[in-house]
Amino acid sequence: MIVDESALPQESRIAKPHYHKILTWAIGLGIVAACVLGSINLVSGKSTLSTGGFLPDYGYAQLASQDLQSTFKVGPPNVLIDLRVDSGADSEAAKRIARNVTDAIGKFVLKPSILSYWSTTPSLPTLRSGDGRGGLITALIPGGPNEVARVVPRLRAAVDSVVPPTAKVNMGGQAIVVDAISARAQEDLLHAEAIVIPVTFVTLLWVFGSVSLALIPVLSAAATGFVAFGIVGLLASQMEVSVYALNIVSALALGLSIDYSLLLVSRYHAASRSGMSGPEAVATAMSSARHIIFTAASLMSLCMACLLIVNLQFQRSIALAGICVVVAAAIVSLVIAPILLRWCGALEARTKVRRVNLSEPGFVSSFLVRTALARPIVATALSTGLLVILITPFFSVNFAPLDDRALTTSSGAYKESTKIRKDYPDFSNEPLYLLAKNSADLSAAISDIRNGAFGSDLDTITANSISIGGRDFPSTFGALKSVTGQQAGILLPGSSFTPARLMDLGRSVKRAASDHNTVVSGTYIDQLDEQHAIFSRFPAVICLLTIAVFLAVFALTRGAVVAIKTVVLGYASLAAAFGAVVWIFQEGHLASLLGFKATGSVDAIGPVLLLILALGLSLDYQIILLGRVAEEYRKSGDTASAIRISVDRTARILAPAALLVSVVFVAIGMSGVTLVKIIGVGLALALIVDSIVIRMVLVPALMTLLGRYNWWPNIDAPRKTLSR
Repeated sequence: MIVDESALPQESRIAKPHYHKILTWAIGLGIVAACVLGSINLVSGKSTLSTGGFLPDYGYAQLASQDLQSTFKVGPPNVLIDLRVDSGADSEAAKRIARNVTDAIGKFVLKPSILSYWSTTPSLPTLRSGDGRGGLITALIPGGPNEVARVVPRLRAAVDSVVPPTAKVNMGGQAIVVDAISARAQEDLLHAEAIVIPVTFVTLLWVFGSVSLALIPVLSAAATGFVAFGIVGLLASQMEVSVYALNIVSALALGLSIDYSLLLVSRYHAASRSGMSGPEAVATAMSSARHIIFTAASLMSLCMACLLIVNLQFQRSIALAGICVVVAAAIVSLVIAPILLRWCGALEARTKVRRVNLSEPGFVSSFLVRTALARPIVATALSTGLLVILITPFFSVNFAPLDDRALTTSSGAYKESTKIRKDYPDFSNEPLYLLAKNSADLSAAISDIRNGAFGSDLDTITANSISIGGRDFPSTFGALKSVTGQQAGILLPGSSFTPARLMDLGRSVKRAASDHNTVVSGTYIDQLDEQHAIFSRFPAVICLLTIAVFLAVFALTRGAVVAIKTVVLGYASLAAAFGAVVWIFQEGHLASLLGFKATGSVDAIGPVLLLILALGLSLDYQIILLGRVAEEYRKSGDTASAIRISVDRTARILAPAALLVSVVFVAIGMSGVTLVKIIGVGLALALIVDSIVIRMVLVPALMTLLGRYNWWPNIDAPRKTLSR
């Protein structure tokens, strides 16, 4: 017998168990418990974030470094200690303090790797400062990035304990810089969130005109941010998770939760203005927004999953954390936001500060769209020209590793490293270490290198020959025998090498070394491995992204042309953002404003992350707009009318959503770490270009020019789609 539940008494319907609600609450409580556990692990130190993950597993550079450390207990130094004494580097006091420093660091570094101005006989001139008051001590902390990170604070404390007030120490090198970057990245996260939350609330207050409605996205963002923190903690207890993951996925969590909850609030606002009661308006908002949120979260997760095919743990950890956070943002929006909507929605009238009508288009968006519709050829030409101008700097991009200049210019580690770079120009760039099968192979490899294009600018050190500043020293420095042995050598690139030229040097040295059964290790060899890991998989990443976007748009609109156009315009806007990033960070045009030091290059990891995140964030906006256009075209058969109506009805929500997400990433872009700064500023620029140039000008203009052929091969009846 079939019972009509609507005919039952209200008490009977209420008394019936709601198993789906019980399941929902159980899942919610489980997520909260897991996130609390993850947060406790992260705060207590049981779960630690990794400073590494930038090298492919079992890559050339990693294996070469392991060979050097296991065979000779040496390798490219990751600690540089500039010891300065008022009485001069050659004084007895300086020698005594230097011995104490060397003894203090001996328990933390490989002793054979220690190279000191005071331990070579005669003293090596390249290790003496220009003013004669300082000398340099270099050493290698062994192990992986995480082991090195744990040693650095203890090594620094040991050095400080033996240096008297009459002397001063500046510390640099990769280990010191990475430690400073890690600390700064975690500190910047708190500052960014302190900026984002109040700015978001004020913006939402202007959009909705109600304190209670403005609170809903803010509270949802705070909840998702907590979930993101817990997820990173849980993942870090099971696998290597990059220290940068916390910044990136926290920004992603805030941005997505704001976007999803903004959709719910706008739907609720529209339903309540149509005369529905509070519960009815909430139910209507949920029924119409649930599928959109699910689709957007699925597409964003698919974009993040593309990073998993890159053989770098740094990107894989961010991808896994990002996928979890995207799912969490969707769950928060579908479970917690409706509860907030019921509570806060009832207070809308009492907390209203201004009257708003979300169905009315904004002046700027209305003007741009109507201009594009009236003059589509001119609008297409002008917007395309602007994109070309923005893209152009990207064609001159140089990829090189980050060093101390990845820190803000006010950082202590940056200032100390800059001092070392100035006083010891031969150590302004990290040395390259060679390891050969025998001394004959080593001599042949070094001979080829010195006869090559970079030979005149290189200092070389082996157990049997030393060349410093173009001058050959016939005698062997005693301490260097233990550093190099008969099969290892050191190449010192001078201060004349730029990061881009150092990458060319690394390629040249690697080729020459391979011809003589010799391997080479160093930061720039590491970067070559990193670039190979990224760019060897980059075509596959692009193919997967392209297929995913095309299928998503085609499934929604049943138009192949509009799907292809969406893919092309998506990559065009991203290329424009890449170009702007090169113009800002490589060429340094806004260096003083953003507080960084331009090096004439950018790290290769930044653009790949930028590609994935920006494409995923802009994708749901594109899907919603195109879906609405297809729906209106199905009703009227007039492309121009469909575009105008669709943009008018979505702009009052899509524009604030893009603005708020951009604010989140601008706040992240204020970081004191250049890599995080590049991702934050780049994402904000990508969203701005996408929301203004692409969605408001180029999309309407091109769709007007193509007319009904947008929907080919289903010209006459595009599929009914979701609308916002």
